[in-house]
Amino acid sequence: MSEMNVPWKVRGALLSLLTEDFLVQECRRLPSRRNVVLHITGTHQSTRSTLDIVAKWFKQLGIAVEAQVLRDAYSSGVPVPKIIGTTAHVILMQYVSGQNLCDLINSDQDPLYGMMLGQWLATYHQRFQREDNPDIVLLKGDARIRNFIHDGSRIIGVDFEECTSGYYLKDLASTCASILDTDPLFTPEKRLICRMLLTNYSRIRGTSDQQRILEDIIPYLLDALRETATRRRKPSELLSWIDRYEAGTIQI
Repeated sequence: MSEMNVPWKVRGALLSLLTEDFLVQECRRLPSRRNVVLHITGTHQSTRSTLDIVAKWFKQLGIAVEAQVLRDAYSSGVPVPKIIGTTAHVILMQYVSGQNLCDLINSDQDPLYGMMLGQWLATYHQRFQREDNPDIVLLKGDARIRNFIHDGSRIIGVDFEECTSGYYLKDLASTCASILDTDPLFTPEKRLICRMLLTNYSRIRGTSDQQRILEDIIPYLLDALRETATRRRKPSELLSWIDRYEAGTIQI
C-alpha cells in the first residue's frame, strides 16, 4: 500500500500527531475483525530518522477505552504497545516486532509460553482489579493467543477494544481455549501449557491453589470452546475433544 492509499483518517492522524515532514515509505494492513489496523514505516525528512508504528482506525466504538487501557497498562509496567498519540478516531502506537503467539505455540508447544502468559494475565488483572473484590477485573476481552506477541524475551498484549468488567476466569478460559482449539488440538503439550499458565497465574495473584483453579475454570473453558465450535465449518473434531473434556476423560 503506497502513501497515496493510506486512509484519509489515518493520514490526518499522521499529520496532526507527527512532524509535517514525515514521509510514509510502506503501509500494510494487519488482521482485524472490526477496525482498520495498519503497520506503517516512514522517515522524518529533516532528521532522516525512521519510525515504525501501528495506526488503528476505529470504525466502531472503543477508541476511548483502548487508549486509556493502553496508557494505564504501559505506565504500570504491563507489557503493551506504547501510545504515540490519539485523534478522535485513530490511535498511533509503537510497532511491536516479534512472532504471533498463536503461530509460535502451534509450532513449538513449549510450556514456558504458559508460564509467560500466566505472568502477563496476572500482572494485567492486578492492575485492573476491583479493590473490594479482586476476582472482578477489567477483562482483556478477546484474550485469545493471536492477540499476544512474543518479542524474543517477553509476551506483549495487543488489542484491547473489547475490554469489559468481569470475572477473571473468563480471560483465562479464553486464552486456554485458544491454545487447545487451534491445530493441533488438545495435545498433551498444549494441555501442559494451560496448566503452567494457570499455575503461574495463581502463584502471582494468590487466587487459589492449582487444583481449585483447574476445577473452577471448567464451565468457562467449556463455554469458550463451544463458542469456537459454532464458528467452525467442520467442528466435529473439536466437539469430540469438548465432549471428552466435559466427561472428565481428559484434563488440562
